Amino acid sequence: MVSAPRCRPGARGLLALLMLLPLPGARGLCGTLPRLRRAIPRDTSRTEGFPINAEVTYKCVDGCVKIPGKSDTVVCLSNSEWSSIGEFCDHDCGAPPRLKSAALSKEDERKNYHPSRSTVRYVCRPGYERTELTPVITCLENLTWSESPEFCRGKSCGAPKGPEHGRAVDVTNVLYGAKVNIICDDGFRLRGRTFIQCLWKGDQVEWSPLPTCQAITCSPPPNIANGTHNGSNMEIFHYNSLVTYKCDPNFSLIGEASIHCTTKDNINGVWNGSAPECKGLCGTLPRRRRSIPRDTNHTEGFPINAEMTNIAEVCDHDCGAPPRLKSAALSKEDERKSYHPRGSTVRYVCRPGYERTELTPVITCLENLTWSESPEFCRGKSCGAPKGPEHGRAVDVTNVLYGAKVNIICDDGFRLRGRTFIQCLWKGDQVEWSPLPTCQAITCSPPPNIANGTHNGSNMEIFHYNSLVTYKCDPNFSLIGEASIHCTTKDNINGVWNGSAPECKVIIITQDKPTTVPPEGAEGAGLCGTLPRLRRAIPRDTNHTEGFPINAEVTYKCVDGCVKIPGKSDTVVCLSNSEWSSIGEFCDHDCGAPPRLKSAALSKEDERKNYHPRGSTVRYVCHPGYERTELTPVITCLENLTWSESPEFCRGPRIDKHGMGIGIGIGIGTGIIAFSICAGIVVAYILGQKKKRSYGVNLDSRKHHITTEHDFQMSETKSNLILKV
Repeated sequence: MVSAPRCRPGARGLLALLMLLPLPGARGLCGTLPRLRRAIPRDTSRTEGFPINAEVTYKCVDGCVKIPGKSDTVVCLSNSEWSSIGEFCDHDCGAPPRLKSAALSKEDERKNYHPSRSTVRYVCRPGYERTELTPVITCLENLTWSESPEFCRGKSCGAPKGPEHGRAVDVTNVLYGAKVNIICDDGFRLRGRTFIQCLWKGDQVEWSPLPTCQAITCSPPPNIANGTHNGSNMEIFHYNSLVTYKCDPNFSLIGEASIHCTTKDNINGVWNGSAPECKGLCGTLPRRRRSIPRDTNHTEGFPINAEMTNIAEVCDHDCGAPPRLKSAALSKEDERKSYHPRGSTVRYVCRPGYERTELTPVITCLENLTWSESPEFCRGKSCGAPKGPEHGRAVDVTNVLYGAKVNIICDDGFRLRGRTFIQCLWKGDQVEWSPLPTCQAITCSPPPNIANGTHNGSNMEIFHYNSLVTYKCDPNFSLIGEASIHCTTKDNINGVWNGSAPECKVIIITQDKPTTVPPEGAEGAGLCGTLPRLRRAIPRDTNHTEGFPINAEVTYKCVDGCVKIPGKSDTVVCLSNSEWSSIGEFCDHDCGAPPRLKSAALSKEDERKNYHPRGSTVRYVCHPGYERTELTPVITCLENLTWSESPEFCRGPRIDKHGMGIGIGIGIGTGIIAFSICAGIVVAYILGQKKKRSYGVNLDSRKHHITTEHDFQMSETKSNLILKV
């Protein structure tokens, strides 16, 4: 019998102490917080080691909102595990739009979560009434609100009335909120607001109170010495009231006899002018050699105090204003002068950018009342020889003085950035050239890659002007097109490749002839089937309609009676999946070539067109010697594919039947006689040689040979001319 091992007395105490210690992980703490996709703890500084019953609240990340009714808090349970929590945040459409005419319903006003497909309802604001549209908008799948149509429209206040002596103007809207301007009749001023508005009052809408229109009046007209007016017995002078003055005996009326009440600001009344005066009279005006009265209609009988003092000669001849110079300005002292008699001088000072020459800057008014010559007092300061930008140069440098312009061009392969010239300008107290433009390298985009081939530019990042790229094909493929393309430019700004990239295609050789049909036993290996059928086009080569290799191209042509529609493709390609590329109908019926007219030709634009569908038009221009009539020179391709009629767009110049007609008749008669003589000579010559069978005429040799036949023909081959009879 084996007895169980027994612990020593000291070991028993140690074992009891160990049993009282808590096991690892059982110290009453919760571990790492649960992770949510759209929420984070409000306090992110602590994420684990929470005691039992600890609560942690989450918040939604930016762009999300809390879903009502879902918990945002977790609790550390007694088993050191976190309580369960689900996603309580989500994306939504945000707050619904605020509308001028409608407000959210009370129920929807309290909501702050609007997920996809949720709706909100509006109710009309005071002053507005429902339309036939349902006042609901929806949060769409893309988390935007659907459009908000006019659920509610303003109630109508009806046609507005104007105040007495006034009226409403610019009445374009009479619904709630609308404003209508009020104006008064002539002679009345507005008291109150200049408009009325359709407002909400009680449970309906109505126009706000009208302003009033009050009569505009003037203060009594002024009295005058030695005269009276006819308004002495009047108390009120209304707008447009007229008052007339008259003078006492032996006094003359100076000014307008009548004044009337008017207004300048539509508020206050004013008289339209000053009252006249009544004055005594003076005799004939004094005479002067070089001056006359400004008003020559009145030379005597002037009233007392009229200006007519004893004066000497006040006028004289002079040289007039000194000439204005580009490089120099008058001195400040001479700029103020307006009288330049004989012998007087003026001095010039150089303008900014110019400097003095050795000449004195003075001109003189000569005895003949002309100014002396104005030599070059000042010349432009020099900016020196201009420099060009890097990769560019200055050209056409003929002047380097102030104001001069010099053109800048870039070297081949570089484009100009900035102005195309520099100018010698004034800066501070000196002249200098304006900033240079820059010359930037012209580059091309990377060359296109091709199927079943490569090019030698694969490792290059930038393709400068004149860069050359060469293509080569993979084994068993042949290069179609130019092997190399280079970077060039058409506008000296953008880089382009000088041509299209070549293609690499399979070429199958059967019976020593290149063909697109594979040899026996190769059927179905990368071949396209029967060509697509089109209603108005057929393949150019109708002998081969199926069994084409990958990348093979087949071009179609239009059937008789149809033409190609510009811009549409006429080619299909055998794709790598052994299917033909898509092709649409590219041919159509049209009206054909427009008619040629004796008096007019097609415009250059229409001359280039070769497709004229129904409804299209062409324009004519008159031939030299013809002139336009009143008709529009346009014809149209009709629905029945014929051209509309061509009326007389252009007519020839009119011929004088007594002169021009005789000249034309003589010219025609002379031409007929000359032609008859020449024809007789040729026939006589041929008949004289009828015994000989032919003559061969070599235009490069002195020997000739003419062949005689029963018909008369002429043919030309290089330098040999054959006449047959």
